[in-house]
Amino acid sequence: MREDGTTTATGARGAPRTARTGAASHRRRRALVGPLTATALAAGLLVTGAGAAGAAAPAAATTAAAATAASAASTAAATAAATAPVTVTSQAPTTGTVGVPYRYVLAASGTGPTRWAVVSGSLPAGLVLDASGVLSGTPTTAGTATVVLRATNASGSATTGYSVPVRAAAGAPAAVTPSSGPAAGGTTLRVPVPGAAWTQVQVGGDAVLGLADDGSVWTWGARWSGLGTGTSASTVPVRVPLPLPAGVRVTAVAAGANLSLAAASDGSVWVWGYGSAGDGQAPRELAAPTRAGLTLPAGVRVAGLDAGPYHVVVVTTDGAVWTWGENALGQLGDGTATARTRPVRVALPAGVRAAAVDVGTNTTFVLGADGAVVGWGVNVAGALGDGTGVDRRSPVRVPVPVAAGARVVAVAAGAGYGHALSSDGSAYGWGYNVAGQVGDGSRTDRLAPVRVALPSGVRLTRLGAGFDHALGVDAGGGAWWWGRIDCRYDGADFCGSDDEGGTSNLVPVRQPVALTPGAAAVAVDGGLHLSLVVGADGSLSGWGANGAGQLADGTTTWRDEAVAARSPLTVVGVKVGYTYGTALTRLAPALVSVVSPPRAPGVVDVTVRTVQPDGTPGPWTRLSGAWTYTR
Repeated sequence: MREDGTTTATGARGAPRTARTGAASHRRRRALVGPLTATALAAGLLVTGAGAAGAAAPAAATTAAAATAASAASTAAATAAATAPVTVTSQAPTTGTVGVPYRYVLAASGTGPTRWAVVSGSLPAGLVLDASGVLSGTPTTAGTATVVLRATNASGSATTGYSVPVRAAAGAPAAVTPSSGPAAGGTTLRVPVPGAAWTQVQVGGDAVLGLADDGSVWTWGARWSGLGTGTSASTVPVRVPLPLPAGVRVTAVAAGANLSLAAASDGSVWVWGYGSAGDGQAPRELAAPTRAGLTLPAGVRVAGLDAGPYHVVVVTTDGAVWTWGENALGQLGDGTATARTRPVRVALPAGVRAAAVDVGTNTTFVLGADGAVVGWGVNVAGALGDGTGVDRRSPVRVPVPVAAGARVVAVAAGAGYGHALSSDGSAYGWGYNVAGQVGDGSRTDRLAPVRVALPSGVRLTRLGAGFDHALGVDAGGGAWWWGRIDCRYDGADFCGSDDEGGTSNLVPVRQPVALTPGAAAVAVDGGLHLSLVVGADGSLSGWGANGAGQLADGTTTWRDEAVAARSPLTVVGVKVGYTYGTALTRLAPALVSVVSPPRAPGVVDVTVRTVQPDGTPGPWTRLSGAWTYTR
């Protein structure tokens, strides 16, 4: 990408052409839902939806060859499904949170619609499973439920067992284990640490947003218009002060090159950085979080949100899409090129109810509740994947050729390219491909989706997109990436045109990460030569560009190998009663152990003392009556 915001693309190594991918300063990232990635209804939850299973019908291609290839792929997939036995293809459901809306879609191979039923066990309280395979509701009780499910379609039936975990609500006291020990002391307690685990990260330009398990929002990196914290740069996470009412928490965050966003449990959206707040005023510098001018109907909440360089896209739980901001390139999808200072509703194709969104440089992809994918914006080099290369100011369908019985469960948008994740673990890419970011083993731009060349047996569960590289998480919790992997001259973070100054992976390769030992990756996100991975235990690891402190490791050093990022909070002491325990040990970001001191028999509080990443005092958490001294 050049500094003037244009990119020289060669397609199949032919004559150069100029692609309008947007300002170079956008340095496009990205999911984590873990949340990851994919957009989140709540931190850590993959947003998918209900609907009929089956491959999306391909849109008209610009060439007969493209249309024939799409038809052949669809026919081959249908033939294979008709002769294969039924197999449950969905991964274990993601972790829920008490009081936070939850949605997860199950999938199975085979012919025709699949019907689902509970065979034995029980679902978490507050969740229900409908016959089409949608597990949804609002969890009411923390814990792990075990259930056996049956999938039935024209090819037969199959059963599988799942464990469905639900974590406590933010701020709810978690259990100290064990809960009692002798008055003489010497018992090792395992103590939870609310607010110390990452559940979501989002990269926007040189700034990064992180969401902790207690709903607190943190930021690091650099942005000329400020980080919303009174500063414009930090190499460690600093907390963003959001003026939320009591009892309201942030459920998701998003970031563009110049804007940061947060969605709260009361349906409000908060904006800071530079741009429009959707409040009727012109774009401006928003030094502190400002409530956006989006008013939702009673009972409707934000299901997902994202930002481009100067525009915002919000998906709501009633299936609607709202946008505002700059629109010269059709970024808002409202059929015009008119900038909007107040939210406007996007007219989706008939039958499409939005469930998730991801925004690239000047492209937007929306995932429908039925697995449909629609997109709009700049379409040079096939960025929208609709087979045409024609810019679109209104949504068009993206023909992702998933196998029969599968559906798209996540989308990701980069700088001029996109990806979709199928419920069977396969991935599809399209668009600008000079660095191999499509992942099909070539450098040829793709006007329509093609299958990512994953190694045999590898099934992905999460997707993320950086500026010119993509990321994935496999079923075993391993991290993968493809596209441009290095872009430096003499140690400096720099990239020239096309292949100059960089090294690319044309197919996915596995990347070692620096998470807590044994922790599986659950979410990924990327920026300009920057990758971040969230672990199942709330740890965070990253590698690549770090000139602005994007890796949150306290330095500005480029990292060829993954390093551990700072946690939101670090425990510096645990009191059992009125006395500090000894042998304080960090077991995970949100879990420590300590040895109890001696004390007279009775029930006491356990109090956790923390510090923030910059060394300033953090909150004290009191777990009332959490420990009993016995005789």
